[in-house]
Amino acid sequence: MKLDDSGEINSLSSLELSDSPPIYKSAEIKHTVLKLDEVGLVNATIIASDGSSVMDFCLYDILYAGHEFIDSIRNDDNWEKVKALASKVGSFSISTLQQIAVSVISYKINKLMTGGL
Repeated sequence: MKLDDSGEINSLSSLELSDSPPIYKSAEIKHTVLKLDEVGLVNATIIASDGSSVMDFCLYDILYAGHEFIDSIRNDDNWEKVKALASKVGSFSISTLQQIAVSVISYKINKLMTGGL
């Protein structure tokens, strides 16, 4: 991890993942970082790749769209509904999860506005 002048962490490399308990395989984390970077949810640099898999990366930041997505599923009830609907739809892609999350929140807003919740 690298600290900026204010003492804040400003990046994470894949080598530092070994400091964490092995909940996910390193290859799964690397692939996920690559895909999150591709869809514009995080700012990462893929440092080395053999063309089919990520060998190393540096994760700098969660971008605005990433924060928006996290905020939309932060509530456990929202996340459970998103997962249930995604399962019924048969897709767990980021774009599908984002679309469902927006729909779940819109539904709740409409219910609140009409006195239904």
